[in-house]
Amino acid sequence: MIDLHCHILPGLDDGCQTMDDTMDMAQMAKQHGIRTVIATPHHADGQYENEAVSIRELVDRTNAQLRERQSELLLLPGQEIRVNDQLLEELDENKLITLNDSQYILLEFPHKYVPDRIEDLFHELRLRSLVPVIAHPERNVEIIQNPRIVGRLKELGALFQLTAGSLLGKHGRTIQKLSFLFCRESMVQFIASDAHNRIRGIDHLAKAYKLIERRYGKPMALYFQDNAHAVIHSMPIQNFEAPKKRRWLFF
Repeated sequence: MIDLHCHILPGLDDGCQTMDDTMDMAQMAKQHGIRTVIATPHHADGQYENEAVSIRELVDRTNAQLRERQSELLLLPGQEIRVNDQLLEELDENKLITLNDSQYILLEFPHKYVPDRIEDLFHELRLRSLVPVIAHPERNVEIIQNPRIVGRLKELGALFQLTAGSLLGKHGRTIQKLSFLFCRESMVQFIASDAHNRIRGIDHLAKAYKLIERRYGKPMALYFQDNAHAVIHSMPIQNFEAPKKRRWLFF
């Protein structure tokens, strides 16, 4: 398995704090079948500033530690970038990292709302041949109140990544139900752990895939896994229509 969104690098944000913490998370990843992780520390979220150079250096140092400990886990560079007014400027100054330097860029909305003029940002990203991947839309307050927003943003070219823990009910019943709805309506393209620590663990990813397979069938679980593979190789994402037992009118 490939985890596209994980706070595994030590000491950069509210994820792993020490290299030992990182090695523990790597061991847990191995135990649950994860072999590749894109490290995505927070950037420009008002608390953490992690620019590309420092992330790349720490990814290299951490991979060296993993090899020294004979771990099979491979870390790749990335960022979880809060949408902000300087995003395009920082992108042009090479301060940002797409997911493993692919065409896919992981963006985070503020917790309570969808930013104004987001259509303009998506347009500018398209001009740079980049595809926005919106992290954990199911936890955004405005989207919870109006899930149709996801459909509108999808039409503008955005892709969406659910948090594994949301599917497992770790963020409450309302968010879990919305996550299931997004899966049934084929509105999301990725599942990732967004792991920070043992409570928000990297093991959630394997459990979420098993839950998806049990509820919706193996093709959907394989679809999400294939998309993760496509991202790290900067390949196109395929469309997938989940089988409908009945038609929902949410969208």
